[in-house]
Amino acid sequence: MTKTKKAIYKLLALLPLFVTLTSFFFMPDEVPMHFDMNNNVDRWGSKYELLILPFVILVIGIAFLLIARHLDKKEDNGSNNYNVMTTVGIAILALFNILTYYTLYMVFMQVQNLGTPKIDMFSLLTFTFGIVFIIIGNVVPKTKMNHFLGLRTMEYEQ
Repeated sequence: MTKTKKAIYKLLALLPLFVTLTSFFFMPDEVPMHFDMNNNVDRWGSKYELLILPFVILVIGIAFLLIARHLDKKEDNGSNNYNVMTTVGIAILALFNILTYYTLYMVFMQVQNLGTPKIDMFSLLTFTFGIVFIIIGNVVPKTKMNHFLGLRTMEYEQ
């Protein structure tokens, strides 16, 4: 993994936790946690519930690195798979980063003016998932045969 890719990976894994912890000073103790289709608050909860997603992001980031390192050690041709797994990891981490920042945005929008947010969640998610699937669709076919990642097919004789 290049130094730039490693820095991006670490930034995407750690930044949501830092941003969420920093924003705690500006939040009330009870924040909106769930919204209906019209962006109305369904459930209010503790601001500490907002830490769940950044910790999940950190765990996912570590898991993708461990899988990539395992592929690199286990396979003779694992270096390409290592690069593919880190690229997929960066795409997934970017997706979860956007979800974290949107959640924080919604918390602050609902707490400050209780109005309809200017950014629609469904449009944002549709666009973000599309970009992530384009990235994954472009890099996964570049993986070489391995025992961990891929799809097995079997032929049946009749």
